[in-house]
Amino acid sequence: DIRRLEAVDVPSLHGLINVIVFPIDGPRPPPEEMSGGDLDGDTFWISNDPQLIFQTNEEPFDYHDQAVEAEKEAQMNMNKQLTIDDVCHFFVEYIEADK
Repeated sequence: DIRRLEAVDVPSLHGLINVIVFPIDGPRPPPEEMSGGDLDGDTFWISNDPQLIFQTNEEPFDYHDQAVEAEKEAQMNMNKQLTIDDVCHFFVEYIEADK
């Protein structure tokens, strides 16, 4: 997701280098609107190029619904007896994703 945010000058943060400090105020924190909010190694990119800056943000993707569905599916799969077909399917998906 791409978000337009406004930089602010906070003197107490001047000592921080090569980091992005996101606000925690508001209905949804910006990282949650861009990557689901987990900040698990996500890469963020900043630009002040006027040709790349848009006027408004689009409605962010609702990662929460996707996460809830994934958790339900994971719970269902935990109660299922594992078969050799399941293992083969996992292995093939893993190899294809590791290209």
